[in-house]
Amino acid sequence: MRITSRHHMRDDRVRELRSEVNEKFGCNVIPSDSVVEVAVTDEGHELVFVGKKPVLMKFEEEVFLTVVGALETDIERRKVVVDQGAIPFLLNGADLMAPGVVDADLDIEPDDLFLVVEEKHDKPIAVCRAIEAGDFMVSSESGKVGENIHYVQDEIWDFLSED
Repeated sequence: MRITSRHHMRDDRVRELRSEVNEKFGCNVIPSDSVVEVAVTDEGHELVFVGKKPVLMKFEEEVFLTVVGALETDIERRKVVVDQGAIPFLLNGADLMAPGVVDADLDIEPDDLFLVVEEKHDKPIAVCRAIEAGDFMVSSESGKVGENIHYVQDEIWDFLSED
């Protein structure tokens, strides 16, 4: 994978994106003084660089944090906490199962993207698409609750980490 085009984002689009992601995550993801660029890879992935770091990525039509970007940010919303037992499965690309969920943002709805963080160190390990709502994730004892779409050491992680 390699970047085929990269350019500065227009100021009005930066303002829109800043407002959107800051509201989505409950924190300041794009500081007002940062340089924001958009890049497209040869595989069609659209990335948003904030101060030279690949912080955001377009997953289908929704802009969301990359795991690399999430490591730089302390998000308050759209987060699901998993126990140590779930980590090896998620890092092998498996979907998120309810027994591994310790806590979840109760505002997560089906089809929302959310960040998976591990319980012990509160570090992000994956981005998933919700199959079930956040309250169901916490209360359920079985079943698939999230589709794993990006995780530590996947192809996207490897590409973003080498920049």
